Amino acid sequence: MEQFTGLGKAIVAADPDKNKRRIYMNILEATISMLESMPDEDINKVYKYTRKLFEEIKPENPFGPLTKEQVLTDLAISREEFEQGKSLDAREAIMEMRRSHGFI
Repeated sequence: MEQFTGLGKAIVAADPDKNKRRIYMNILEATISMLESMPDEDINKVYKYTRKLFEEIKPENPFGPLTKEQVLTDLAISREEFEQGKSLDAREAIMEMRRSHGFI
């Protein structure tokens, strides 16, 4: 018997050999458990590697690192567009997305 209780929950399954229930960790719990047992030096290596994945500038990765000037320029443009009425209220935008996808 396997029971998937949703994202972030444990998977409960019957052990056919011992007729007992086992609780298996989900991916997040297993990752955290693994990181907690690692020495600090290895945790730093994992951190540097994952950070590198997000910082690499490739055509497939639109989320490259931004300079402070780029962030401030984007913010200025955003504020200007808001003042010109080119923005949507977040509540209205979310309601429209819910309507268009059949959630309402």
